[in-house]
Amino acid sequence: MSTIGQWPYFQRIDRPIFAKKNKKFFIAGSPGSSGVTDPEYDSHLTKDNVDFLRSKGIDGVYSWNNYAIKYNELQLFKPDIDYDPGDISIDKLKNGLRYEMFEPFYKFFLAHKKTLLTFAKADDWRKPIATAVLQLGLTKGKNPPESQWKVMGIKESDRDLLRKWKKKVIADAAGDDDGDEEKEED
Repeated sequence: MSTIGQWPYFQRIDRPIFAKKNKKFFIAGSPGSSGVTDPEYDSHLTKDNVDFLRSKGIDGVYSWNNYAIKYNELQLFKPDIDYDPGDISIDKLKNGLRYEMFEPFYKFFLAHKKTLLTFAKADDWRKPIATAVLQLGLTKGKNPPESQWKVMGIKESDRDLLRKWKKKVIADAAGDDDGDEEKEED
């Protein structure tokens, strides 16, 4: 397991559209979260963990983790890093991701320059779908094309969710009067 700054699997996800929009996207497992099944789980978030995020300029942390960060740990983010628990619970994640998770995550990403998405194990199936959600939103549904979703590691049940998200993004873009067409080769 690769751990940087005590964040398992910490890595930056680069896509041309992120740079074009002056955004940076990172993923990581929560500190101490590997293989956790305890409902009383404490993420063991420390000042050093948060100082590492500050050193990277991260201004927003969004969670697709089963376990929320405890109140005393949340205080470590203040005043310069926003945290959103993403309305996730073990019950909601039992059957995988839900379509309703995409829009709040996308809006959070848009509101921050450097966003970290954290979940229990960052090398799992959530990384490619999170990346696709952001790309589809920023390109108004154009990229990544469906032909790449399987190659990206997105399973069929999650591709159905992405199709629904893509349809919403395209419909929203059709109602957008700014005429800004995003094109990306990625």
